[in-house]
Amino acid sequence: MKKLTIAATFIISIISTSFAALAHQINSRNSTSFPTQEFILA
Repeated sequence: MKKLTIAATFIISIISTSFAALAHQINSRNSTSFPTQEFILA
């Protein structure tokens, strides 16, 4: 059960990191139309 929890946490952190990177790309492309920083911090 502990291994499953560790694996789930690892997967979630990878997804969060890739989402943050994607959001950062969108934000740098059009910084005025999409408030990415606020969205990540919220």
